[in-house]
Amino acid sequence: MLGFDRRDVRPALNLLAITMRDRYLGSRLGMFWAILNPLIVMFVFVFLYGFIFKIRLPGTADSTTYAFAIWLIGGYGPWVASTEALGAAASSVLGAAAMVKNVAFKTELLPVAAVLSSVVTLAVTLTILMVLLVLDGRPSLHALLAVPVFFIHYLMLASLGLVLATFAVFFRDIVQILPNVFMVILLTSPILLPIESLPRAMRIAGSVNPFYIVADGYRAALVHQRMPDFASLLVVGAISALVLVYGLRIFRRAKGHFEAYL
Repeated sequence: MLGFDRRDVRPALNLLAITMRDRYLGSRLGMFWAILNPLIVMFVFVFLYGFIFKIRLPGTADSTTYAFAIWLIGGYGPWVASTEALGAAASSVLGAAAMVKNVAFKTELLPVAAVLSSVVTLAVTLTILMVLLVLDGRPSLHALLAVPVFFIHYLMLASLGLVLATFAVFFRDIVQILPNVFMVILLTSPILLPIESLPRAMRIAGSVNPFYIVADGYRAALVHQRMPDFASLLVVGAISALVLVYGLRIFRRAKGHFEAYL
């Protein structure tokens, strides 16, 4: 139904390699920026919220800055990966204009490869998180529950990425608007702050925010060592699957007109 088969695996991997190479092309540190960028941003937020504002986790016995740092990274890491994935997906077709015009291939693989390139950032942040958890003496087998959260997370990103990539060809302002949209979502969602500390209206909005649901799923499995809210995650997964199907349909109808706009 989606129109993909085994023959698409190699082209998808090649596009993923090209995406990763082009992202850091010309940089002396190269792929090291994939590690350094999220580290810098996470340090800033941990310092700001943990040391300056001294935010603590309500309803827990451990209210130290270290505990808050672990909690913050557990949700902010997936958020950084999400913004990278969707930003790269939105500009994936525009950035490959020459390839789209001159090479015969499934152009719908472009946003998919762009989304998958963010797995590096997610892996870096989750590795940092696991190191902190080990140092804190609380790793557990509940961490394996993050695997289904990961698949639902990237199903959501792939579906949104396809839609963004399609419309960005015709409305290029989308690429410029996205960072502002991400900032609004971040500052109004229970990603940087515990949901209990937010006003009631923001708690209600946050509880149905798919980015928060995914972040909370990672935190439940990795930080709190408990079962994630799979009821909410399955709803996100089901909606994402529908968006993926219709997103592919829209993309394939629109790609015949891409060359006229690239």
